[in-house]
Amino acid sequence: MKKQILLMVAFLFATSMVFAQSPTATLDDDCDDCSDGFSEKSKTKLTKKTRTSWTVATINTSEVEQIGFHNDVVVDQDGEGNFSMITQQGEDGTGVGDHNDADVDQDGDFNYSVVLQQGHGNDAEVDQDHYRNYAEIFQNGEHNDAEIEQHHDDNYAEQYQDGDDNDAEIDQHGDDNDAYQYQDGDDNDADIEQDDDDNYADQYQDGDDHDADIDQHGDDNCAFQIQYGDHNDAEIDQYGDDNYAEQDQDGHENDAEIDQDGDDNHAEQEQDGDHNDADIEQDDDDNVAFQTQDGIHNEADIHQDGDYNYAEQEQDGDHNDADIDQHGDDNVAFQSQEGDDNEADSYQHGDDNFSSETQTGDDNYSEIDQDGDWNLACVVQDASSPFTNWSSITQTGDGNAAAVNQTATISGNTSTIIQTGDMNSVCVNQI
Repeated sequence: MKKQILLMVAFLFATSMVFAQSPTATLDDDCDDCSDGFSEKSKTKLTKKTRTSWTVATINTSEVEQIGFHNDVVVDQDGEGNFSMITQQGEDGTGVGDHNDADVDQDGDFNYSVVLQQGHGNDAEVDQDHYRNYAEIFQNGEHNDAEIEQHHDDNYAEQYQDGDDNDAEIDQHGDDNDAYQYQDGDDNDADIEQDDDDNYADQYQDGDDHDADIDQHGDDNCAFQIQYGDHNDAEIDQYGDDNYAEQDQDGHENDAEIDQDGDDNHAEQEQDGDHNDADIEQDDDDNVAFQTQDGIHNEADIHQDGDYNYAEQEQDGDHNDADIDQHGDDNVAFQSQEGDDNEADSYQHGDDNFSSETQTGDDNYSEIDQDGDWNLACVVQDASSPFTNWSSITQTGDGNAAAVNQTATISGNTSTIIQTGDMNSVCVNQI
């Protein structure tokens, strides 16, 4: 199979060179060429940055410990090197303390705040302004709310929630901000919003019916989301340049969505389970998108606008659907499906684009639609039992080339190629 792909794209690339040099084209009788010779388009995966070590000054110190229920605490510090710690728990020191409120407001430099709450229906809020602030919230129980808001540079915040129906929110404004959120339980919500440059956000949720949202504005942003469980939603919105987003979901009936608007964006989604949806939308130029799904009845969609974009989809399982929509020039689309009753669709509008679809299994459908000049299309289908695969390629423009290689054990495959324009080339190999 790999040899077929390599040989077929070699044909397509060679044919395009013939088109560029001569008004007449020659075809290989074997029609065996189609490779991933566009590796120069691929982008290396980014790695998340590591937070620098933290130092805390000890000029002012405030520690509060409350044992029992319905307690309130407010800490307001203004100055340099302040430290504050709040602990709220049950009457015996180890049990739960319900419906407690903690509020910390720090204004100045080198501030550090920690809030620990154990019980149900608790509220914790930290508000920090300016240079090198650090906040950390720990909540163990159900129906708890935690909120961290930091303004200006070198801030970073961590939130830990263990239980059900909890809400966590981090809002950061400034540069070089970090945010981490960890939730273990069901029906939890996590929100991170970061503005300006060099921000980094990380969300981890373990359980069912979770919502995770990251919204970043600025340059050099980085976002990671990991969810384990069923019926989870993950969403990342990034605006600016040099953004990176990654989503990983393990479970069933999960939704993952990445929307990037800017330059040099990179998006990656991985889903393991059934009935999952993955969507990536990228605008502007030099975008890269990867989608991987393992399971049945999954859907993957990539939409890219601009030039020199790269999209790759890989699905392993039955009854899956993969769609790529690219508008611009010099774009590359790769789709690979292994299983039965799958469908792959690729639409490219522009010039010098390349689309490749590879399907291994039975009763699969492949469709490529290219509108423009000097485009290349390649389809490889391999059926392992007496069933039929379908392939459809439509090219509108001049100097386009299409190659189809279909293999079946007994029944015949169907290939349809429609080309409108001049100096186009077609090759179909059915075995």
